[in-house]
Amino acid sequence: NYGTFGFLTTLRANEIPDNLDVILGGGLEVVELPTVAVETPDGRFVAINDVLVTADMLGRMAVLEWAVNGVQLGKLGCDGVLVSTPTGSTGYNLSAGGPVIGWGVDAFAVTFVAPHALDGRPLILARGHEVEVVSRTRGTTSRVVVDGHPVASLASGAMATVRMAPEIAMLGILPD
Repeated sequence: NYGTFGFLTTLRANEIPDNLDVILGGGLEVVELPTVAVETPDGRFVAINDVLVTADMLGRMAVLEWAVNGVQLGKLGCDGVLVSTPTGSTGYNLSAGGPVIGWGVDAFAVTFVAPHALDGRPLILARGHEVEVVSRTRGTTSRVVVDGHPVASLASGAMATVRMAPEIAMLGILPD
């Protein structure tokens, strides 16, 4: 649990000694979690939960142009666009009004955060699709955030491409 809520945590730190034999003895059920990757001019980054493209300046509206599989879907003023895995769909995505994706579904959600338009609706896409986000915000850069950590900046006109990644995250769960 590296976050605040720890939805995926099955043990508290003080419970580890009592369960060490199960953990080290191979008694954990292992669940494979899909991830998403974002490619930016600053590099490639992998997320277990979500990728966010937002304005770099707090309180400033981002203007983002977006496309799916090369098909332009418009330009939208918003607080950001969030691309989340099934694991991440119950976090920031859910808080932003996005759909919950069940574990085992090989798909990701695209959710606009506080869209300033009526056409910024959430979208579910299957593996193989890619989302291109181009920063069109004037006077400031856009920020790329992976699992809550800022990793890159997008100058006006720069693009981030997000798709499901080949990497998987392994989660160990106690049988009970």
